[in-house]
Amino acid sequence: MFARIITSSNYTKHINALLQFSYIESNQLKAHYREINIAKFTQELASEFKSMAKTL
Repeated sequence: MFARIITSSNYTKHINALLQFSYIESNQLKAHYREINIAKFTQELASEFKSMAKTL
């Protein structure tokens, strides 16, 4: 159960990051740019979706 809560938390974190783009586009949120490792981010996101899919 604890692992599922952690997975849900990570999933929510990634979804919120993606949703912020709509706020930026509507000028409701200002962008703060920083370098990220896009490959690592994409792998983490894919892993979270894969984990969620397995529980369905």
